[in-house]
Amino acid sequence: MSRTEEVNKMTENVYKGILDQFNPSLKNFVTMGKHYEKALTGVTVAAKGYFDALVKLGELASDSQGSKELGDTLFQMAEVHRQIQVQLEDVLKLFHSELLAQLEQKLELDIKYLTATLKKYQSERRSKSESIERCQSQLKKLRRKSQGSRHPNKYGDREMQFVELMSRRQGELDALVATGYKSALTEERRRYCFLVDRQCCVTKLLINYHSKVRELLSQKLSSWQQSCSQPTKLPERALNLLRHTAPQGSGAAGMAEVLRHTKTGSAQPEQVSWISCSFLPRMLPLSGPTRVEAMYSHSPGASEGGGLGGGACLLHFLPGDNITLLISEPRDGWHYGQNERTGRKGWFPFSYTQPHHSKMDHLEK
Repeated sequence: MSRTEEVNKMTENVYKGILDQFNPSLKNFVTMGKHYEKALTGVTVAAKGYFDALVKLGELASDSQGSKELGDTLFQMAEVHRQIQVQLEDVLKLFHSELLAQLEQKLELDIKYLTATLKKYQSERRSKSESIERCQSQLKKLRRKSQGSRHPNKYGDREMQFVELMSRRQGELDALVATGYKSALTEERRRYCFLVDRQCCVTKLLINYHSKVRELLSQKLSSWQQSCSQPTKLPERALNLLRHTAPQGSGAAGMAEVLRHTKTGSAQPEQVSWISCSFLPRMLPLSGPTRVEAMYSHSPGASEGGGLGGGACLLHFLPGDNITLLISEPRDGWHYGQNERTGRKGWFPFSYTQPHHSKMDHLEK
């Protein structure tokens, strides 16, 4: 096999490789891309339901006196992630238009174009090869005549003309095959370059998307973490409500006074001591002392030492402390009891506790 025939074979193999391997693989790539697009679209639909549920929880928190600001945080989270989903939907639209649609369009046109290009090349090569074969045939006939003639020299000029013509046609064929091979490799490279270029476009979209997501989340994350950093600390709004709903009755004025000075720390020791002694609840007989367990910490603002200070009538406890209830019913959300760990007695928010897990102990009659 001559060098020209080898190059011609390589040229045809390049075209056939594009038609029989590259294009089917690219078609499969587009199909998988559509599946990927569909899956991501399903994620956006599921995300909408997910964040609608988050908004609902935010609404519930907003109705709470103790967790209103957490409701605001949940609203912010839902809104930020809604914006992220909008960004993702934009990416999906561009993923379709900038990659899938363009590749699909290229595929439809490419099969016809490459088939026609290959046929044109093969036709031109065949034409030049046949021209060379005709020259060779004419030259052989001429040489036979020259060999059988008494005057062979008279065929010399014509023989030289055929040799020159055949050499010229062979040069044209060699140039055609070389150009055809270069064109085939160029066509192949153009297709891979187009694929890489479209993938680079998608990469830019993803970089832009992730940059925006990072920016949106980074701006809010710190404040979100801060809002949930103290789960046992009630906001001022809830504390004000507790002050207004402190136990009423014979000790109403005194208890309100204690709550006010617990915040300000301005009560005089003599005043607090008088309040502590004058407005403690009268113990009521119970069928058995009910015990509760502290779920959260309750730490009155002022010192409890010696029965003095702003928190003298408020009970201090830690999570897990057991408290014996000393009155039959809570008063406006406040109960009175004794911390079994410290032995101290005082008022405490009943919502900070839960029923004791063990059976109730009974007092000896």
